[in-house]
Amino acid sequence: MMLLQCPVFRLPRKPVFSRGPARAAWAAALLLLAAPWAAAQTTFNYTGAVQTYTVPAGAGGVTIQANGAGGGSGGNDSNGWGGAGGAGARATGTYYAAPGTVLNIYVGQGGRAGNTSQGAFTCANAAGAGGLAGGATGFAGGSGGQAGCDGWSGGGAGGGAASVVATAAN
Repeated sequence: MMLLQCPVFRLPRKPVFSRGPARAAWAAALLLLAAPWAAAQTTFNYTGAVQTYTVPAGAGGVTIQANGAGGGSGGNDSNGWGGAGGAGARATGTYYAAPGTVLNIYVGQGGRAGNTSQGAFTCANAAGAGGLAGGATGFAGGSGGQAGCDGWSGGGAGGGAASVVATAAN
């Protein structure tokens, strides 16, 4: 998950452009305002605990790119390897907040792989567990299906957990 510091600035709803240098100057000004954001980038990875971020002085908010965790791979069966898990979803948005606002960051963990019975003819193989959401409750991924009892039936993989950003008061 990445947080980018961003100043607040407003543009007119319908900017008036003349052709030529005036239009080019307006576009260049946007690039200059946007350039500092990339330098103030913070990346959070799964740790198993809540992480915090404080909106710095001079910033009007943060742009958040949140990536959900991917699912685990399926368990092997008699026809070969289990399939790969799907990637987590990605969402990007801007959260306008006063400097000093503390954000709680919950980074999702990937789902666990499904188990393989490997011809053991047993029903004791557990399903792949769902991923956890960095200390938060209610955002974990779902568990996969249990491996079959007869022969080489692979278990389903667990789903990846959500990545969540919330104000410290929530």
